Amino acid sequence: MTIESTISRAAAEIANGRLWRAKEILGSSISTYGYSREVFRAFANVLLQMGDDLEAGKFLLLAVDKPSASELDAINLFLARYEDQSYSKLLATFPAAARLGNRDDYPEFLRTCLSEYGAPQTLVLREMASTNTPNPTYERFLLMGCGLLAFSAIACTIVGALTIVSWLLKTS
Repeated sequence: MTIESTISRAAAEIANGRLWRAKEILGSSISTYGYSREVFRAFANVLLQMGDDLEAGKFLLLAVDKPSASELDAINLFLARYEDQSYSKLLATFPAAARLGNRDDYPEFLRTCLSEYGAPQTLVLREMASTNTPNPTYERFLLMGCGLLAFSAIACTIVGALTIVSWLLKTS
């Protein structure tokens, strides 16, 4: 399926009042088509119609060279979340298909933003491999749960063994 036919399918869903379905179609096609400004822009437009300006700002940032005033509002809403962080944190929020290795491969507006964030010409992508920080509380509960499960298994084994031994002694 071509990019044009995918966007046409999404447009038909929008015309039928099924924004959620258009979002599914376009969202799933991001990984299929790689870096596609057309898909990013269509996806952003659906997100704007759904009222998700924050997420729409991310995809508009990936799609437009010179944003309109309303597009700029959504983009600025998205960028406001990352203004005190490094460019790699910003790039880590992009879908994998949108993580390009060279700053000049992005639209003009995003190139300017990356320059303002101090991004070099050749972008360091390896820092983006893991954006999740470990959660010590989750790990602690996971460890306690596994320990409780192991204790229960051992206790059941001992009780079962004692029951079998007592049964064997009674029958002999």
